[in-house]
Amino acid sequence: MKKCLKTTKNHDVGELFDDNAEFLKRWKFDPMGYRDSLSRSIIKHDLTFSFTVYDGVNETNKVLNPDFVSISRSTTKSDCMSVFSIEKEKLKHALTYIPGRIYSTSDVWTTVTTHGYMTVATHYVDKSWKLNRNLLSFCHLDRARTGLELSGKILGALKD
Repeated sequence: MKKCLKTTKNHDVGELFDDNAEFLKRWKFDPMGYRDSLSRSIIKHDLTFSFTVYDGVNETNKVLNPDFVSISRSTTKSDCMSVFSIEKEKLKHALTYIPGRIYSTSDVWTTVTTHGYMTVATHYVDKSWKLNRNLLSFCHLDRARTGLELSGKILGALKD
């Protein structure tokens, strides 16, 4: 096993803070940037909106920023819906410039508790020949699912 040729010196922690003291003085917490980042993380990792009120999460946030104020579940939901709206507009813009065809698919399923859900997705190849898939709609269905109801939901997702 090869040994490390270059070893690093152990530095005094105080020296590290002295080197970054000016940066730490200028650093400011951006609450809106934090909320946007948190919303995107919740969406990406499929977390619940109540994630932001968990004790452990708030304790960690307080360690990072002692002035941190907890965000409610309803505020988190609102922030996530804002992110959805922004991303939806970006997708609409991107879809207008697709050189080829756009394919749509839908999937319907029922949960154990007999609640029905439907998704509508698009599939397309972009300018760099990369296959893309985007979820357009995720909606709850009434118990009595008819072809007319399903076609209406699909059409509504595509128009939106």
